[in-house]
This record gives sequence, C-alpha cells and structure tokens, in this order.
Amino acid sequence: MRILVCLAVGLTAFAQPWPPVPAEAHPERFGHGIQRTMALLATSTPEHRNPVRILFYGQSITKQEWSQAVAQDLRTRFPYADLSIENRAIGGYSTEFLIRTLPHDVYGFCPDLIIFHDFGGQDNYTKIIEGIRQNTTAEILMQSYYPTWFPAEGDPVDEARVKREAANDAYSFEFMPKLCEKHGCEVVDVRRPWSEYLKTNKLRASAVLRDGVHLNGQGNYLLTEITKRHLRYDPSLPRKENPVRTVRVSESDWKEGVLRVEFEGNRVEIVAAKGGAYHAAAADVRIDGKVPSSLQELYFITRPTDTFAVDWPSVNRVSNTKPLLAEDWTLRVLETNEDDSKWKFEVTGSRTGADGVGVSTERFESKSGRVVIEPGDYGVNRAFRLRKQLTPVGFEVTWRVVPMFTDRYVSPRVADPAREYVTVAASGLSNGRHVLELRAAGKTLPPLREIRIYRPAAAGAN
Repeated sequence: MRILVCLAVGLTAFAQPWPPVPAEAHPERFGHGIQRTMALLATSTPEHRNPVRILFYGQSITKQEWSQAVAQDLRTRFPYADLSIENRAIGGYSTEFLIRTLPHDVYGFCPDLIIFHDFGGQDNYTKIIEGIRQNTTAEILMQSYYPTWFPAEGDPVDEARVKREAANDAYSFEFMPKLCEKHGCEVVDVRRPWSEYLKTNKLRASAVLRDGVHLNGQGNYLLTEITKRHLRYDPSLPRKENPVRTVRVSESDWKEGVLRVEFEGNRVEIVAAKGGAYHAAAADVRIDGKVPSSLQELYFITRPTDTFAVDWPSVNRVSNTKPLLAEDWTLRVLETNEDDSKWKFEVTGSRTGADGVGVSTERFESKSGRVVIEPGDYGVNRAFRLRKQLTPVGFEVTWRVVPMFTDRYVSPRVADPAREYVTVAASGLSNGRHVLELRAAGKTLPPLREIRIYRPAAAGAN
C-alpha cells in the first residue's frame, strides 16, 4: 500500500510514499479525554456551526509540519465547525521556560482543546497542566516522547543513550498516564507505535529524524497519523461533566429591563440572537455589581515580541503590581554589553507615557507599577549564546494590555444565522460564584440567544 501525504499550500510536501502506520488493536478508548471538543466538531452542521478553539503548544517539535497536517485534517473532516486553530509553540522552550510564558499564550485564548508536547522536568510539566486546568476549561491531549535511539545489531552499547531512553520510557509510560488520570487528560501514546513502526520496517530511529531530535518528512507523517487517530468522536465513551454551561435567554427573563444571571466560573460570554431591525440595541454590563473595566483580573497581557536573533520572547513574562490600563507597551534598549547579558532599557506605555529605566540583571518595576519583569525572564542572553548576534541599541520589544471584558454590550448584526456571534462579557475572574447583569440602555431589549459560562475543573486560578 502506497501512501502519499501532502501538507497545506506553502509547506514542503511529503512526496515520498512510506509504509503505513499499523492499525491499533484496541482503538476504542481513543478520544476518551477530549469528547467535549470532538462533540462540538462532529455536531456542527450547515445550519449551526459550533465555534471550536484549538491550540498547539510546546516547543520546536510542536512547530513542525505535522501540526499543520493535523489542523488541515480537522478542517477537512469537520467542514462545518467554526474552527480557530493557533500554534503558539516556542522552539527551545522546555518546561522551565514554557511555564513562564503560559499565562500570556494560553489563558486569554481560552482553548477548547490543547495538543501539547514538551520536554523538561516533571515538576514544571505538572505545574503547566495544573495551570491550564485552573485557568481554562480546555481538554488536553498530551503526546508522549518518541524514541530518538534504540540499540541496533552490531552497534556498541551507548550507556548515556540507554539511560536517556529509559528515563523517557518512565516519563511516557508512568508519569504522563498518572498525571492524565489525575487531571482528566488524554495521552497520545506516541512511543510504543513509533518503536513498533521502526522495528517492523527495519529502520533506525534516526531514519525518521532530521538531526537526531527533530522530525524529517517521514517523522512528520508518523506523528500526524498517530495523533489523528485520537481525534475521534464516539458518543458511546463515558462523558465527563461539561465545564461549559449555557443558559438560554428569552424576553421573559428580563425584569424591568435587567437580565440577571448567577453563575460559577471564571469566564462568561453573551451569544446574540437574530434581531432584525433592532440588532444595535445595547445594555450596560455589570459583574458582581461592578463595571467590568474596574476589575483588574480582566486585563490580559500579551506575549512580548521576539529577540533580535531568535524567535524566542525577549521577555518571558510581564506582570504588574498596580492597576492596568488597556494600552500598548514598548521596551527600548538603551545599552548592551558584549554578550547581551545586561541590557539598560526604558519602558513607555501608550497611555501611561514614559515609565522608567531599568537593567536586565535586576528586578524591574516601572514607576506606575504596571510593568514588572523578573531578572530571570529575559531571553536575550540565551539567544546570544545560540546565534552570537548582539542586540542593537534602539531595538524595541512590545506587548499589549488587552481588555477581556465588555462594559457595554451592543447587539451585533447577525448576518449569518448559522454562526455564533459571541461577545466576552468577562474573562479572568476568580473561579467562583458571580452575578452577571445586563441593564438595557433603552426600551428595546438586546436580542440574546444564551449566556455561556466557563468553569475550570480545578480551583485556585493563577
């Protein structure tokens, strides 16, 4: 059997036919941890296109072509789903680095599904999964490690590689399944079928790798096929409690121009109904009696832009000690030393203005308290060690503070009734009990279909 796999336009095609991945003997459990997402995909119709957000996250392996092939497969199999698919993986970012970028990359996107692979220590890996579970309702499909070496007849014993592969066995077959059992995730067992494929076809591990670690065309094909078979809808599988709840809304639910919805969770959305000539009706939004813009937890800081030489964030995490404003921020380099281990810089906010000067070897807190950077979060010296390119004076790093709320809801025009028109009322709340109020701004009530509530399964949002 000859198989030809091609990627989306703009990618290098897998032009070589490779042996197929052997069928699994017991595939009936595939998809058991991601059925909420798969149900949204599978039940989308031309009359109702469910919005589905999918995030690929990890390091350089997750950035490779297989992720685009999996994304294209989902678009092909579920053409009526309203898919938003992003890949925010960062090459070279094992768990000790990725845990710092996690809030910037994941929490604001609010994915339904995260397809995750990362190397690094178990402690930080665990904290990443816990952070996702505490702050989002995402289902998690984590990939185990594929082998990069195994003994070949006639080769001398390589003790270092034997030890490394034994550690990866333990990570893949013991640590990940236990973590998934605790948090309700699903493991893609990449390691076992990968090894069987190599042995069946008499291939060395390096035959499907580009440089001993990263995937070549055949490796991308392997990881695509092994991952795809977990992305299946099976209504016979046991269903977990749905962390996303909807409350249907009718005009009778409004009392004297006020719609009041009590909910438990950290995110609430407003889904519009078709409103005819009155689609622009408005309502003021209150969360627990307060204007959403007054709630600091609803402001989201985006990931800072990349270093001069490498596509790594110049700063892994930006935080704050004082209330934020929705604005754009710029860090401008004033001086560097010979190996980029010490920057002098200034920060400026588009609304705050000039907000202080700092050096990268010390904790920086801007004059307003709206920018805090820890000394271990600068990625530039590490980038210099890799590329040996010095950051030029005047180089700028930017990020944004974006509002994850709406103070006034204005009914959108529902041009396509098959799609959902969703407005985020508030995202980033403490994961607890809250009250949403919509107060009609005029005599015409905004036409609403439902209120959608997100309640992460784990308590203790970060």
